[in-house]
Amino acid sequence: MDVIRGRSQVAEAVVACFHGQLLFKDLSVELRRAKPLFMNPLHFPERSADDAKKVSEAETTPLNIYGNESKRSATFIKRVNELAEDLNLNHIVAAAFVQEAQRKLPGYEGPLGEDEPDLEVPRLAKQLYFEERRALLLALLELVKGRMDDSYRRCQDTRQRQEGQRRQAGIVAFTDELLTVHDVASKLAKLVTRANRVLTTDAELNKYGPDGRVYFIDERQHLALTLFYIYYQGYREPKTVRELMTVFKETAKLARSDDADDPTFQVAVLLALALVAALDPTSRDMETGGPSMASPSQRTNSLLADEAFGKNMRELLGTASSWEAHTKGLRALVLLAFSLFVTDAKWADHAAQFSAAVADNVFEFARTRILASKLFLEASRDTPFFVSKLDELMMCFLKSKPSQVTQLKQEDEQATRREMTTGGQGGETRHDFEQLLFFLTALYSKWPGALRFWTDRPDVLTSASMNVTIRLHVAYLDFLAALANTPEAAEQAYYFLDSPPNASVGWAHFFEVIKNYEAELRRDDARSHSALAPRVARELHHDDVMGLCAILRLMETVLTHYAEARMAMESSRHWAGLQSLFGLLACQVPAVLKAHLLRVIAAFARSPELCARVWQLVEQAGLLPIPRDGNPNAFMAALEGKPSADVVLIPRGGGREYGTGVMGHEASMAASRALVAGGPPLAGIVFDLEEIEARDEAYPETLAFLLLLTNLIRSGVPQRLGFGMRDPGFLPYFNFVAGHVWLKFDTRGYAFTGQKWEVARAALIVFDRLLSQYVPVESDFLDDATLAAQPEEVSKLRTPGFALMSAMLSGGPFYRKLVSVLEVGVDALEGDRFKAGGEALEACILLCLRIINRTFELEPVFLKFLRSATVLPSAVRLDQSLRQSKKVLGAIANYVSYRHCAELVYNAVKVLQSLSATGVPLVPVLSSLNMADEVALKLVGRLEDGTPEILEPELLHPLLSVPPLASLALNDPFFLLTPDVEGAVVDVEALVSSGLLSADIVAEYYVNRTREAVLELLLVSLNAPYPSMTHLLCGFELERGLAASRLVSIAHNCLNILLQLAADPEFVVYFPTLAEGTARLVHALVSTPATSTATLQLLRSRDVDYFEGAYAVLRTAYTIEPELPDVSAGPVLRLRYTSWILKSIALELHVAGGPNTVHRPQAVRLLTALYSSSEPRQRGEPGALPSFWDAAASAHGEASGVEQARMKLLEVLYSLQEVDEVEPPFPSIPLDEGLVATTISKNAAGVECFDVPALYRVLMAAPHLRAGMMPGTGMSEMGVGDESSDAASVVHQLVAAAADWNGYHERFMARVEVMTAWSQIVLATLARCYELLGSESRESILFMVLDSLLFLLGRGVSAKAVARSMTSVVLAILSKLLQVQVSSRQTTHVPVNHLHALLRGILAALLRHGSDQVQRGNLYAALMAYLQLTQPDVTLSAKHLGEDAGSSLNESAWGEPESRAPAEALASRRSAIASGNAKIVAAAGEALLDVLCRDASHGKQVWQALAFSALNVLVAAVGSGSLLQYMKTHGYLRVFLDDLDKQDSLLSSVLTSSATGTGVELGSAAALRALHVYEAKMALLLRLAGTHNGARALIESGLVHSLISCHFVDYRPEPSVLDTLAPVVVETYHSLLMPVLQLLTALLSSLGSAALDQVVAFLSAHAQLVLLVLKDRAPTVRKESLAEVRMMTALFYALARVNKAKRLEALLPEFGWQFHGHLLALLAKYSVAARWETKLHPSTILEAAARSIRVICRNVIGYCTVVSSPAAGDELPLTASGLLFSPELSGALMGATAAEPVEVPLAIQTRARSPPLATLVIYVSSCALELQTTFTQLDLLERRAGSMAEMEAAEEEAAQALVESMRLKREDIATLWFSLENTLLVLLRHLQWYFELFVPGGAASSSTSLGNGAAGDADSLTVKELAQLASDASACITPVLDSLRKLDSASGSASEFVQFLVRRLREMLRVGVDRHGSALAREEVFSHRRRQEAYPMM
Repeated sequence: MDVIRGRSQVAEAVVACFHGQLLFKDLSVELRRAKPLFMNPLHFPERSADDAKKVSEAETTPLNIYGNESKRSATFIKRVNELAEDLNLNHIVAAAFVQEAQRKLPGYEGPLGEDEPDLEVPRLAKQLYFEERRALLLALLELVKGRMDDSYRRCQDTRQRQEGQRRQAGIVAFTDELLTVHDVASKLAKLVTRANRVLTTDAELNKYGPDGRVYFIDERQHLALTLFYIYYQGYREPKTVRELMTVFKETAKLARSDDADDPTFQVAVLLALALVAALDPTSRDMETGGPSMASPSQRTNSLLADEAFGKNMRELLGTASSWEAHTKGLRALVLLAFSLFVTDAKWADHAAQFSAAVADNVFEFARTRILASKLFLEASRDTPFFVSKLDELMMCFLKSKPSQVTQLKQEDEQATRREMTTGGQGGETRHDFEQLLFFLTALYSKWPGALRFWTDRPDVLTSASMNVTIRLHVAYLDFLAALANTPEAAEQAYYFLDSPPNASVGWAHFFEVIKNYEAELRRDDARSHSALAPRVARELHHDDVMGLCAILRLMETVLTHYAEARMAMESSRHWAGLQSLFGLLACQVPAVLKAHLLRVIAAFARSPELCARVWQLVEQAGLLPIPRDGNPNAFMAALEGKPSADVVLIPRGGGREYGTGVMGHEASMAASRALVAGGPPLAGIVFDLEEIEARDEAYPETLAFLLLLTNLIRSGVPQRLGFGMRDPGFLPYFNFVAGHVWLKFDTRGYAFTGQKWEVARAALIVFDRLLSQYVPVESDFLDDATLAAQPEEVSKLRTPGFALMSAMLSGGPFYRKLVSVLEVGVDALEGDRFKAGGEALEACILLCLRIINRTFELEPVFLKFLRSATVLPSAVRLDQSLRQSKKVLGAIANYVSYRHCAELVYNAVKVLQSLSATGVPLVPVLSSLNMADEVALKLVGRLEDGTPEILEPELLHPLLSVPPLASLALNDPFFLLTPDVEGAVVDVEALVSSGLLSADIVAEYYVNRTREAVLELLLVSLNAPYPSMTHLLCGFELERGLAASRLVSIAHNCLNILLQLAADPEFVVYFPTLAEGTARLVHALVSTPATSTATLQLLRSRDVDYFEGAYAVLRTAYTIEPELPDVSAGPVLRLRYTSWILKSIALELHVAGGPNTVHRPQAVRLLTALYSSSEPRQRGEPGALPSFWDAAASAHGEASGVEQARMKLLEVLYSLQEVDEVEPPFPSIPLDEGLVATTISKNAAGVECFDVPALYRVLMAAPHLRAGMMPGTGMSEMGVGDESSDAASVVHQLVAAAADWNGYHERFMARVEVMTAWSQIVLATLARCYELLGSESRESILFMVLDSLLFLLGRGVSAKAVARSMTSVVLAILSKLLQVQVSSRQTTHVPVNHLHALLRGILAALLRHGSDQVQRGNLYAALMAYLQLTQPDVTLSAKHLGEDAGSSLNESAWGEPESRAPAEALASRRSAIASGNAKIVAAAGEALLDVLCRDASHGKQVWQALAFSALNVLVAAVGSGSLLQYMKTHGYLRVFLDDLDKQDSLLSSVLTSSATGTGVELGSAAALRALHVYEAKMALLLRLAGTHNGARALIESGLVHSLISCHFVDYRPEPSVLDTLAPVVVETYHSLLMPVLQLLTALLSSLGSAALDQVVAFLSAHAQLVLLVLKDRAPTVRKESLAEVRMMTALFYALARVNKAKRLEALLPEFGWQFHGHLLALLAKYSVAARWETKLHPSTILEAAARSIRVICRNVIGYCTVVSSPAAGDELPLTASGLLFSPELSGALMGATAAEPVEVPLAIQTRARSPPLATLVIYVSSCALELQTTFTQLDLLERRAGSMAEMEAAEEEAAQALVESMRLKREDIATLWFSLENTLLVLLRHLQWYFELFVPGGAASSSTSLGNGAAGDADSLTVKELAQLASDASACITPVLDSLRKLDSASGSASEFVQFLVRRLREMLRVGVDRHGSALAREEVFSHRRRQEAYPMM
């Protein structure tokens, strides 16, 4: 829709350009395109019959409406025709408006059909029509106003100034062409005429609908305003000026209302001002190139030479009788301008025209009607231009017509004399000079531009000072006061009156008058002791009062704006300012004079250095008499609306009371009356309020007194106020304000409309001041008795802040009165805005909202103290009180739409924010009031406001260079201006009133704060119960419920508005606060589970595409255009914005990258954006990456001159390092450290920094500062005169240092947040999206990221917190790569030199100076991951753990699966990597070892553990030689072992804590840390023990002795209670014992017999532990006990291998036989699965337990093999000492004949009893069966692996699991085969002994001492028993041997040794049967022969 969007877009572009959001080079494009629109404003294409025909045929023929071609419904066509007729539009244009109206309807999906009539469409179409007209007018107005913009001249930067000049020249050329070539001014005047005609013709107006009147009134005003600015800049064409005059006269006649706020009158005023501008003779004609300043001699006005023009103007102005009475003033104003215009023209009678203007009361009209209209009352950006034009008019009049001015003055004085002579009976007299002064007073009091008046000094300034009448004197003094309305002007006025032009004016004269009146009044009333009591006195004349009041008004104005005047007047001996004022105040004077006196005193109180003096005089004067014995804490009475008990008066004598006429007795009676019966009598200011002002219904004295209190408490409330005269404290004053003013303000009568709100405002300002300063402290909550016991110098009165908080949280009258003000509502506020009291009402509502907000801020701390206090008021939370009234909540919500006070809107939103944060259900409340949607739209509108950002630093910091403000900032906490510190208080009103701050800037500042508050409202409401304000404002469907809600991108809500803004790349540049809040809100919505789904759907939608879009526009460096200055907080905000964007992207990756989500395509696109490279950059250029694929560059990026591709994600990383900012030192504050610590807290961004206002208060309260001394600063004692300024200077320096420190830490923490977010993206990529990166590129991407991180870390440019995040990412990437390699069993394909570059980077980062333990800890873990990644064989060899199977099995048969790469190439690569790693580590030298060893021996335990682990892996990778030498040389090895002794007590206490309840709690963090250090240290020692040199070094250093002295190993839980203990107890002990056993085993494996004695010593010292483990009598089989038994059996196996010549009994005489017996019993226990499977603990996995048991049996069998082997040099294969098993096979025989194996009964082993040979037979059978089963399982797995390899889409995880299963099966086969071999061997040895070597009763047996055990059993064998053994062996062993044949085919060559043993066993069985069977037969024959020989007869 070009016809619509053309106007809208150009309007937006113009506004954006002048608001600093668009450059002119972009605007110029729009202007060229839209030039026809400006040439004919508000002109649409002409009507065309062809277009009408196209529309009428659109039902059948598609109609193309600006790119949208489709058929249209009959309803659509009807609406188009009606709109075209009503608005006289072209049909296609009308169709465009109707089409756009339909699109804006809720739920629009396409063109409406005939059956869907919607009455909103015609109205909305007309609304769009007017909006387009308004948009173009606004653009034109901005262009015309922008023509005057010369701000570029003030730019210091040359580039900015040149760019601004080019922009200005372009705009000037464009607008000049419109005015001079296309006569736009004339066209605008005609449009005003047309608007007048429409508005006065009902028939025509009705065509435009119900909104037509409003739109045309608004349009007409825009047209008139544009004309004013055109002529303001000097545009003068006689024809157009005449046309303007005609339009002005026509419009003035239409202004029928006497109301100055009538819209038509407003337009007439604008046109009159345009005429005044056109007729200004002092301005020169507009020239091409723009207006410029010219000297007076060069000023020309081309109309002056046009006599015809003058004649036409006189005719148009006509006579006064031709004008309406209420518009004659408008004619008079133009006539005055015309008279000045034609002063130098020969053809004009300017004197007559001037007289006519004066005769029509031009000055009075301009003051009462023009200056009182909305144009001047409404604080807009146009008002200064209106005022400046009137100022130029008056200055021209005063300077060019001094004689007329003098004549007016003389005529006025004569008229006054006549009035005095005739007593006012001589008829009406004119006072035109007085009216002139009144007008000038009104003009300059509203415009802070009176300094020009002092510069030009017209004669009236001095001539008017010589007055002979009091009324002119008063008018003149008020005129001077108006000219002193800024600090500079007040300074001029002060010095003007210090040296006055005559004696009747001047400060000396004024103070002399005051003193004279005081003296006369005191003489008349010598009895006066109190200031304000009724008494008989001389009445001051009315003129005297008027004169004094005028003097005091002038004095008040000068003192208010010029601080130096206060000190000068007070320090002057002759003037004695304060003393003189209080002297006159002590006399009996009228209330109005008292009020003026109090206001002047209040002006003095604006200087903090004078406050103490003012307080002293106030207390002495008894303005508020306070008795010594009154109730010091009577604030509750005031809060309840009762009179304060501490206000008492002793009645004074009777007399006349000014303003009431009450004489003597009546006055005395009035003074003695009380407010309630029995109450105290009234006195002082209370009496004047209740008895005088209340009766007069005017309250000037009360207002002045409240102003005095306000100014006094601006510098804080003095705690010792009144000390020496009463109980010190401010509370009585608070009681007066609360009880007598505030609680009664709306029940009193008021003579002046609106004064009610002025009284309320004055009271609320006091409350606001008190509450803003209040900080709850514990002393406030003491009970009355404790307070009364305080020392005399300590105040016993509670603080007023406490009283206010109690009132707000009690829900009493005070609170109810406050919320009743809010109930007035926004509609009433809008209606009364420009009425009397409207401004005060607005201020009251603002102050009420501020008080509520401050109460919300203080409430948590206040209630915390209150809950612990006694005898104090009960409190109700403020949100609970507010939620009781829906009306109040609705009113507060409605204030967000208020248009005239941005601060009020801001505070209203803040209240909503606080209510929502406390759980108030705002949405249901607003819905019940039918306001929810309306409030939502209003808040959306606040976000849409395009006002440029003004942050608090930009608002305030430049002003600190202004001397007056700098002084205030140092002496007044309310002027303390601080950067981004939560709780900073800024008295913006005072800054504006003093002229130091523009009201427009303040308004823009609060507009920005409001937008921030809306965002905070969205954030704090996010977790509130559904439906919350967040759900309402973000567009969640409240009717469908949160779970079913959908977010639509076309909806008009806060979220969509923010997302649309965020899509603009320049958004974060020029709106950093809003952008940061938007990104934070999006992250909060995404991270909250309840809103995450719907929000992510919206963000992923095609219309929004938030994640990729936000990342695409994300920048690492922001360039601010020269003419658009950046805000100081911009860099910090943009960093935070970047961090939130990155965090949101990380969340999206986590959610969308999951394996089972349908959003993985979005994740892939996002990953592509994240990890793809952008344009190349030269190396060395900022942000250029070190090339990963360049080996030379990998060594810290030293290559140069090569263009490198850059990745935006890495650009973000590099941008964090480009800031070279030195951390400022911590401010040296000369206060107690504890006190300084109280001023440090977390700000709104969560950064710990100084609370600058709190620091300022602490510094200003420091006694040595007040005394002028600064200890420790080198400052000498201050002089008396400069004491406060010097102290203030020191405070300023300290506060500035604190602010600098804050700023640095905010920027630093922002960079840390970005780094954290960056890390989250990488971690999310690794955790959820690794597979999505693509197999071809993922490894290169990650290594590139690694290389960049290590490059930056090695350079050392990162701060510690940033470096920590970087090292954590390094660790995460390497860990992920390692995990992938381990799981996939594939090695990395990265070139070797690149891997070595990574290692160099890790070591360089480790050795970087300044790195902390956290960084090094991460790098230690990364180093370990790297070494394990590049050298997978860094684990400890199994043989050093005693786990070596020792099998003769060919390892190649069951080894790793064949690698994809050739074995030779893979071996060569691994060798190259390992050798390179070793060289790099060696190059690092002792520096690396020193860092590792220092961290391992010192520091936090977690980093000690990591250092030990790193040393462990480093030794595995490169060998232990250099480390061993270094540790021995530098004593670290001894330190490590000594630490082991020191840890013994700690580890022992960990184990005993569960039983004794003392020591370190088991499972606690301390216990876990200790365990981690222990395990890591033992792992390192174990690694060292794996080498011969290492083991020797450990033995020599006393390792075993340290282990022997460790008592913690003896705290093994008793087996009987094992199952009743917590798992952590068992696991902890297991983790302590296992390393000890492994270490001992490794020592034996490495050193052999050299370690034997020490290991035996350990076993002897801890024999009970060994027995406990070997007995293994736990009720259930647990994985921990199995592991311990496995390791213990491995230790004994190693021990046996070391020394085969000695049996355990020889090594351990006392316990050896027990160890031996329990070892053999383990074989019997675990050889049969049925014995242990039923006892398996629930937490133990069967397969894992079976695997451990196999290893246990293997170790025992290995031990048996070694022990049973013949000693060296022994000729026999087995001796009797080698027998281990008794010759019993009965159990095995039963098992051979039975269907199932029969268990061998377990027996307690003793010296005389050994396990039977049946154990071996059964175990052989079990091994054979398990081997057969395992072979079958492995075969199935291999077949399955083959089939999966053929499948293209095989699941990677399943394949990896399959490979792991195959590996475990191969390990099981190796273990079982070893056990089978050795069991057969031991069995063979025993059978060989029994069947071949043993001779019953023979020499062999007799010659061998069999000893105990098996040898003893063999010695007792008979021939029969031996024959039976042979028979049983043949019967039970033969089937077992037969079963082993099945293993031949499966085992291959591995079965050769087994088959050999089988053959030997078969031979031995035959030998046994043959030898011992025949022996038995012979024995039986011999026996039979012997029996026959003995008994021959038988």
